[in-house]
Amino acid sequence: MLVPAVCAAVSANALLTEFGLGYYLGWWFTGLFAAALIPGALGMRAWRAGRPRHLWPFGTVVWLAVMLGRWALPEEDWQVSLVAAGVVSVILVMVILATLPKATPPPRSTVPAEALAAFNTWSEAVLQEGVLPILYTWINEATIAEHPTLLALREAPALVRADHVRMHVPTPASEELVRLVAGSEGGSFAVAGPRGAGKTHLLRAFCGGRYRDQTSAPDLAVLVSAPVEYVPHEFVLHLFAETCEAAIAHTTGHRTKRRPGPLASAAHENLVLLNYVRSYNREVGGKGGFKGFELNGKRAVTLAGRALTYPELVKRFRQFLALAAAELPGRVIVAIDELDRIGAGEPARRFLNEVKAVFDVPGCHYLVSVSTEAQYDFELSGIGLRSVFDSSFDEVVRVDYLDHRYAGALLRRYVLGLSAPFHALAYAMSGGLARQLVRTARAIVELGRERRARPLSEVAGTLVRAELLRTCRATADALTAVDDLDGVTALLRVLDEQPYDLYAYAQQVIKSYDGRSERVGRLRDAVGARVVFLATVLALFTDDVTEERLAAVDLDQLARARRYAGTNPAAGLDLLEDLRQRL
Repeated sequence: MLVPAVCAAVSANALLTEFGLGYYLGWWFTGLFAAALIPGALGMRAWRAGRPRHLWPFGTVVWLAVMLGRWALPEEDWQVSLVAAGVVSVILVMVILATLPKATPPPRSTVPAEALAAFNTWSEAVLQEGVLPILYTWINEATIAEHPTLLALREAPALVRADHVRMHVPTPASEELVRLVAGSEGGSFAVAGPRGAGKTHLLRAFCGGRYRDQTSAPDLAVLVSAPVEYVPHEFVLHLFAETCEAAIAHTTGHRTKRRPGPLASAAHENLVLLNYVRSYNREVGGKGGFKGFELNGKRAVTLAGRALTYPELVKRFRQFLALAAAELPGRVIVAIDELDRIGAGEPARRFLNEVKAVFDVPGCHYLVSVSTEAQYDFELSGIGLRSVFDSSFDEVVRVDYLDHRYAGALLRRYVLGLSAPFHALAYAMSGGLARQLVRTARAIVELGRERRARPLSEVAGTLVRAELLRTCRATADALTAVDDLDGVTALLRVLDEQPYDLYAYAQQVIKSYDGRSERVGRLRDAVGARVVFLATVLALFTDDVTEERLAAVDLDQLARARRYAGTNPAAGLDLLEDLRQRL
């Protein structure tokens, strides 16, 4: 680099002297400025070639040229000298760049497909679970709908995918469960609540890491369901196998060494042992003759079909969980979902009494979803009425129905452009059930995609007619198996009608049967209460409704009446009558 710089300095000085500018620029400034052109050109070439690390000479020489050149400039007319130096610099840079060969950029490093796929998955998760929910919430809270009773839906990708884990919204039940797990080094916790309230979503979100401190190590989380057919031995066997597979996947994904650790080795060994008991057979034989001597041997591994006994299975499972809790820096979480599917009463108690043998492992947290009956039995232990639920769980967390505030928070996070009246409509039709809220919101989204700017009354009418049709069809199907087929004829005819006035239709349904069948009477009362609820929804959600009017109505009471319509029709009708007087 020094030789081209000196040549450039001499050439520049001779050229400037020829034109009479040497006096103004001076030898030092001309040489240093010309010397700066060479590394500058090389730096530009390195930039074009994609090698920024070769740019360091450019900054050093330019700095020296500026400092020394300014010192060498004459005090008079230094502006003219600087302009002349700039002209010469441009000419020399053009000449140098024209003589340099075209640089070939180095080949780009190939990124492994697995790493690229993992990055894409991570970026998609950040977008869908982090950015969009917060962005949707901010936009919905900051935007005031110009026409709140018109369906002006923008986006709802989470409802289309129906990913309930991503749509999970923290509730008081989840906060209590997080507090209990964080405050203990192990234990068993029951998650109780009605079906559809969100117990499964809470367990999935917990096992998926939604409630884990991001500064702590990842959890070893296992989530299994408890089908009705399982006997305790088979269920524990299945739970043990799932835990071993999860441990292998967990250690493989977070271990840099090729050699498996003690936890992965134990998991592989237990997976083999859960299916078979290995036995080894060795045979050695030899023979001799005139042509020589021959020795042969054989070693075979035979897999016998003797299964572990239940005490052996429980012992090995507890030992494996203790090893996992000792080896892993994170928590060990075993979640059992849908235990209430086994049945109510004695079947569930008997099953839990057998399965709880694997509970109470130090360092391991068990999360079990149970029915509301388990919570009742657990609470009764405070007055001396102990049960298997009380002896199996340390605490019981109740997952209650969503209230209007939490339902609105969920919809604002995952639906963009849905105004408050439509939030209230979706909540009322869902009855506070998280699963039904997602279904109702998805139905509203579909209506908004079919035609924009649908009025609120039209959307409410469409939802009400669909709900009425499903209720009447389901009731008619149930009436075909009752013991009073002759007495239900009038009720079946009423169920086939398409009413205009729902209040009058509800009275017609209630008066259509006066027989002695208790089952038919319960079905009749449930349909009548459901029709009155739908009529109340139509009366409330009109095109002239305002947010002030919705705030004056107890929407939580309306959702509660929706739930009572199927379980306690008389209580539901009382709530609806109270609401009608305030409309």
